[in-house]
Amino acid sequence: MVGDDRRALLATPVDARAGEHPLLANNHGTYPGADGQDVLWQALDDRSAVAFVHPAELPAQPVSGIPAFAAYFLLDTTRAAYLLVRNGILRRYPNIRFILSHAGGFLPYASHRMAVTLANDTARSPLGVLDDFRSFYFDTALSSSPAALPTLLAFARPGHVLFGSGWPFAPTPAGQYFANGLDTGVDPGTLTAVNRTNAQALFPRLATTRPVPPPTPPAVSELAGVRHHVRGCVHRSGASASRSLPPGPAPVLTGKWRRDSGRGGRMLLGAVTRAGRCVRR
Repeated sequence: MVGDDRRALLATPVDARAGEHPLLANNHGTYPGADGQDVLWQALDDRSAVAFVHPAELPAQPVSGIPAFAAYFLLDTTRAAYLLVRNGILRRYPNIRFILSHAGGFLPYASHRMAVTLANDTARSPLGVLDDFRSFYFDTALSSSPAALPTLLAFARPGHVLFGSGWPFAPTPAGQYFANGLDTGVDPGTLTAVNRTNAQALFPRLATTRPVPPPTPPAVSELAGVRHHVRGCVHRSGASASRSLPPGPAPVLTGKWRRDSGRGGRMLLGAVTRAGRCVRR
């Protein structure tokens, strides 16, 4: 795994090597932060890379009735973050910025519990462990709920929360639900930071791209005027066409009536064309 990742990194164009590099939270049971990965971390550190950690299937038998994305993905990301901190990867390779998907899984919620465990295991200060946990970046994909979002914002360092949607893998209604939770759950300054400026700081090239403003809807009075103009054009052109049709009941398409109906159809087509020209004016 490490050799393949390093070769892929070295094959990346130089101007893109400082960009985002996706990593699975586990690869057949091997997690980031395990022994034997220093070559990969050194290559990423040399390039000040951003590593995006996304969960995968847990290396264990699934439990019937529990979809992976509902709980296992969160545990998978949490395991990866735990090992990266426990084995000192963040401190030994400080130029790597790690983004954890889905608000870091269970990390913000259980960070103090894990810090106490790691402090006992490594003889480090619990506050130092917490500081390492807070140094991760977090995206908001499927996580901007009234329960999860306040915890994430209270835990993460300023500037370390980035917008995420889960698209295209998450169902669109789910993505919309959580995006709406972000739009309505934070103040305007925080919303701007999560949606754009935090990412600009992490990826400076994005700061040179101006955001595309949403289209401004026309005023109600303007819409009413357009509708009135269109109705007038259609009415005048339709009346002209109706005067050109043969009188009497609907024609049967035989003999003379076929010729008259063809003429009427051409007149109706002409009326539609005139209506279009009128609308464009």
